[in-house]
Amino acid sequence: MRKLFIVLFLFFYIQSQAQTDQLQKIENDIKANAMEHKFDKQIIDLNNDQIDDYIYLYQCGEPKCIKVYLNINGILKEQIAEQCWSYRVFNINNRKILTLILGHCCGKAPMYRSGPLNLIQTER
Repeated sequence: MRKLFIVLFLFFYIQSQAQTDQLQKIENDIKANAMEHKFDKQIIDLNNDQIDDYIYLYQCGEPKCIKVYLNINGILKEQIAEQCWSYRVFNINNRKILTLILGHCCGKAPMYRSGPLNLIQTER
């Protein structure tokens, strides 16, 4: 019984350490690309799997940039990387809906994305 406990403890410790390392790498990359090396982070369960997912918003020019990562089987997978004026997360019928107001530079008109951006957990 004791050996089983030790094995399970080591497994979960290694798993959490790997995700911490991955999260640190993601945040270092965002800091490197962000003006003044600052970003806002929202920790939220976007796909209702009771595991934290991450939304990063940072100044990368005009407008800001947004990156969304879903935690799928302990691995953070980038789902969205866009220029964005703003975003909102709505909770409707226990389902999260992420709405973005996207913008692109160089004379292009900003695009508005309305309706749900379905962030469904998938294996790739």
